[in-house]
Amino acid sequence: MTKQRFVLLVMLSLAPCVSSRADELRPVTVQTAIALALTNNPELRVLEARIETARRNAGVAKAYPFNPELTYDEGLERHFGVSQTLEWPGKRALREAIANQDIPAAQAALDGFRVVLAAEVRAKFYEFLAARKGVELREHERQLAERVLNAARKRVEGAFAPVTERTSAEVGLVRARRQSRAAQKRLALTRAELNVLLGCDAQAPIEPQGELTAPQMEVSLSTLIEAARARHPDLRAARLDLEKRGLSVRLARKAGAPDITIQPFYEQDTKGPDDKVGIGLTVPLPIWNTSRPKVAAAEAELREAEANLEKKSREVAANIAKAFTAWEAAREDLATFSPELQRRMESELAAAEQRYTSGELPFLLWLELQRTYFDYMNEYYQSLAAARDTQSDLEKASAASLEELK
Repeated sequence: MTKQRFVLLVMLSLAPCVSSRADELRPVTVQTAIALALTNNPELRVLEARIETARRNAGVAKAYPFNPELTYDEGLERHFGVSQTLEWPGKRALREAIANQDIPAAQAALDGFRVVLAAEVRAKFYEFLAARKGVELREHERQLAERVLNAARKRVEGAFAPVTERTSAEVGLVRARRQSRAAQKRLALTRAELNVLLGCDAQAPIEPQGELTAPQMEVSLSTLIEAARARHPDLRAARLDLEKRGLSVRLARKAGAPDITIQPFYEQDTKGPDDKVGIGLTVPLPIWNTSRPKVAAAEAELREAEANLEKKSREVAANIAKAFTAWEAAREDLATFSPELQRRMESELAAAEQRYTSGELPFLLWLELQRTYFDYMNEYYQSLAAARDTQSDLEKASAASLEELK
């Protein structure tokens, strides 16, 4: 690949992260955001490199371990020899099989990370939408507090209200401004966190586009656990490790089989006509270094791998059940919010402002209506974000997308 083509591909992959103007926001949907993260997130390149490393190590294990050796001695006799150690059949194949187990294990880690990354991007995307709604809500509150303060000043100047009413309105405006600034900071922080997940610069001018809605998927706990048993990377890695330990036991048993060294040679007598041609044979005696301790250690590791697989299976099921409970609780909490009540509160708030301005509504009652509305809406947006967050936790626990399983 040429340098120019490489630069072009990088620019195309980062297209949603950049814009022609520094102050221009680029719209990004949740699907675009997930696709961008699955292309640019730097952790993906680490895991992809790990797969390549596993492949290379498998190639190393495939290589024959013994090179031929050439010997030459000069003395009363000139000695030429070559030796080759012949490995016991099956040892190299087992080493290669053990090394090959690392390839699907690395692939499982990559697949699992992709599910986790997509879940985190989706949760952060909706968190951003909730934070943006929070900014709009607090800006509305600030503007309303300014109008209330103006009305309170007129009421105090006209001797229709005590001075404390104006003071309370001023305090309310200060509070509304502080909350508005805090909401803007949360939005900026969430945008930066989303950019990092997407593999973009933290200050990249992206603007998520979409509706802040509740999850609509209906998935049973048994379906999630069944899916996790088949695809969860921790379980796949544990099963592969169990197979690897089984192969290690077989290799340890073969370790006691001797690797024979064959040594053809030629000797030339420098003082006479007597030359010799022959062949030597070296066979190690399994006296001190035997395979018995190696087999025992490999079998212990096999039992450990079996126990680890059982432990991982229970942990995955427990984590899914815990995340599922939190997900259902978040959805039930969200169901308590009523769109009809929200519309009625908005209408009542607008009418109450007019009544307060005209002197028909007491200040404390107006203040209570105002705070009730903004607290209600803030909790509603937080509940929407929490529902998406628990969805993300459930997808990470099961290593499966709920949208694929519904």
